[in-house]
Amino acid sequence: AETAETIRGYFGTSAYLLDPHTAVGVKVADGRIGDSPMITLGTAHPAKFPAAVEAACGFTPPLPPSHGDLMRRVEKFDAVPNDLTAIETYIAERSRAVRTGAAA
Repeated sequence: AETAETIRGYFGTSAYLLDPHTAVGVKVADGRIGDSPMITLGTAHPAKFPAAVEAACGFTPPLPPSHGDLMRRVEKFDAVPNDLTAIETYIAERSRAVRTGAAA
């Protein structure tokens, strides 16, 4: 219920459609205590979860044309140790801004 409420709420206020996994992270970030900055990273397109989005918002988001075969693709992921330095290194090594010098 909280995930659907978060998806619906964000779509209603900003027209940004969250996927369910991102909605969980956003809900946690919104409920945090303190003033520390928080980044929530979404990595899935909401159309990958049509039933959840339809239940939350009443419509099924279309896949972008470039993702028409998404449900038939092999899933890709990297496992990163639960360690801040390892995560920072992983992101820095793959960041387009770092590779192009834009982060300087």
